[in-house]
Amino acid sequence: MVPQRGRQLSYRMAGFRLAITGGRPTLIYPHHIYPLRVLKQVVAMFCSVNPHALRRHVELVRFVLNKEARGLPPVYRFVVYYNMGQRMRRVGISVQGGNPAGLITLSEITYPPFGYVMTFNSPPPDACLCEITHFARRGYDEDLSVPLRLPVLPVHLVYPGDYRSKEQIMRDYAANALMEDWNATSFPGVSRTS
Repeated sequence: MVPQRGRQLSYRMAGFRLAITGGRPTLIYPHHIYPLRVLKQVVAMFCSVNPHALRRHVELVRFVLNKEARGLPPVYRFVVYYNMGQRMRRVGISVQGGNPAGLITLSEITYPPFGYVMTFNSPPPDACLCEITHFARRGYDEDLSVPLRLPVLPVHLVYPGDYRSKEQIMRDYAANALMEDWNATSFPGVSRTS
């Protein structure tokens, strides 16, 4: 595993990179990492967020517990992004609707400066997220300099896969409020719960 001091330095450097760019651009930075070890740590985090649900997924448990285990079934996908904000998000297995790709089954962990999403038989909730599932094909002692194109995405709400800006959230809120007012005047006597 990465020594504690090195991990802290890596987190500080990632935060510094986000700060100097104002959190706007997608950053492409060559990360010198052990890809398999990184993915095992990410999967272990998802196992801690979903302890009961993931017990049935024995291949994930085997992957994490067996140091030399490589490869994952294609049902699982893992993606990563930078998060400039201060909000953390830890969401167990959920289903996201309203996505052009259809229903997406996912779990998400965001702890700045990184955010991770795991999907089940689904595409990622946003096409710009950086796929790291292929890290599972590497060897445990294989270290690489991997250029990752990590998008910088905001996290303002608790909903997994929601990367809208505050401005977009407010516009959507106003549009929904107008729609509710229109429904109330167009369909009097119909309650919102019916």
